[in-house]
Amino acid sequence: MYKHIMIPSDLAHVDRSEAVVAVQARHCDATVTYAAIISNAPSAIAHNPEGFAGKLAYFPEEPSARREHRADLKASLLTTFAIDLDKKLAGTVNMIGTSVLMVRTH
Repeated sequence: MYKHIMIPSDLAHVDRSEAVVAVQARHCDATVTYAAIISNAPSAIAHNPEGFAGKLAYFPEEPSARREHRADLKASLLTTFAIDLDKKLAGTVNMIGTSVLMVRTH
């Protein structure tokens, strides 16, 4: 079925999406890639891109260990966030060979 699931995430709300994605990943024996996009502006996660990168160092192991599925992370920096976000996500989907894109709604 699915071999690679991608979920765009701001990393502040991963726990809300994680359980649903983990069920699908275990069912299909798929890898989950969390696609995190950050701008140069400070955010709730980090004050700058360097701080963001530091927080990502151990991120893939956390959901993988908790939910028993393979996890990976693809992080990208955008300077024109509102303009380039859709293009960057579409490019990431193609680059990593995503089988299914799961998008969280509010």
